[in-house]
Amino acid sequence: MLEHFCECYFDLSGLILCPVLGSITLLFIPNSRIRSIRLIGLCASLITFLYSSVFRIQFDPSMAKSQFVESLRWLPYENIHFNLGIDGISLFFVILTTFFIPICILVG
Repeated sequence: MLEHFCECYFDLSGLILCPVLGSITLLFIPNSRIRSIRLIGLCASLITFLYSSVFRIQFDPSMAKSQFVESLRWLPYENIHFNLGIDGISLFFVILTTFFIPICILVG
């Protein structure tokens, strides 16, 4: 059941969107509310980490090509496309990055 849920609702654009939405939320909080800023930043980074963990569940290490590939025609008249994909080593770095960001927020 989790496999079906992951296939339908999780994509790389969403992984990029999570920290962006968290950052936009932080723009509307006054600088004097440091505790709230840290809490919202921590929540956004934990959600991003959990989101990236789903990619590890679905990743097939037996495939040599990129997985979770997205392609969007960005500027069709210039033949410019927006492409995203994850291979084995980039998956490791995505999860590593999303793992360390909440730790850095807690330590900072």
